[in-house]
Amino acid sequence: MPSQAARNPECRQALSPEQQALKSRLAGTNIDETSFLATDYLNHFNEVVMLLEMAPEMPDILDEARDWQPISYEEHFRITGFRDKELAIEAYRLAPSDIRARFDALVDELSSCVRETLSTLTIDGKADGDRIRAELSPRMERIHALMGEINGVIHIGKDGKAEQAEQTARLASVSETEAQQDIDALFDGDAGAPDQDDIDALFDDSASGAASQDDIDALFD
Repeated sequence: MPSQAARNPECRQALSPEQQALKSRLAGTNIDETSFLATDYLNHFNEVVMLLEMAPEMPDILDEARDWQPISYEEHFRITGFRDKELAIEAYRLAPSDIRARFDALVDELSSCVRETLSTLTIDGKADGDRIRAELSPRMERIHALMGEINGVIHIGKDGKAEQAEQTARLASVSETEAQQDIDALFDGDAGAPDQDDIDALFDDSASGAASQDDIDALFD
């Protein structure tokens, strides 16, 4: 359970002079000024989650999904095109200890959950979409819930407790039918399944930066 300080910014100890100086540099960036964290790190998980969600329609995509490996927050920003990558790494290192501890614990749990999902799926070439969906469904609910919790920790300064609860409830309440409708929207009846270039375009680490959390969320609105 997160501490009272982690849940309520008003209960947290005052920032150190070094943290206060850094906070003034976070204005106008995509790095939260209270948690010192950025949601762009969730792009690392969004890609594998999207591949898993496509699996009922494209079973072969699981081979690509199984290539996924967890990487740390700092490593993600070292290799990404995120505009403020160096600032993101600096801010993470100076993040309030209670927030960072909660964040790191949830990331470890999410990474383990994704790896376990990828390693234990018993899907073969003859599996149909319903079978794949049934096997993935409970695991995906947990993955989405953890991502919602992480998002809540990142935005804890914006009434994080309420936002976390709302986001987690929203993700956990998505029915199997609604989730399938989201995935079906990616498969146009005329054009067929999206090709790999379409998928990779969402996670382009070019100079313009990796896909934002809003870009990814728009796929599943």
